[in-house]
Amino acid sequence: MSHDRMESKLKAYVQYFQQGLHARKHAGVKLFQVLTVTQTPQRAQSLAAAMKDVIPAQAQRWYHFMPLSKLSVDALLPILPAAAILDQ
Repeated sequence: MSHDRMESKLKAYVQYFQQGLHARKHAGVKLFQVLTVTQTPQRAQSLAAAMKDVIPAQAQRWYHFMPLSKLSVDALLPILPAAAILDQ
């Protein structure tokens, strides 16, 4: 996916959150996280750097970029809020 297409997608996620549409669609959901999985670590780093200005500073901790080779339950657990883990 091109950087332009990724930028468009992330802007849409930001707008979705800012408009509160996630809370209307999913009762009780106060926030959500976005994980972009890439083929290589270099691509993950490149996208993260390129998208830094697209994602508002206060929301950057909820947007993650990870190569497929690093994707595992253990890799995801540190990015989940403690409340989400406890609610299961």
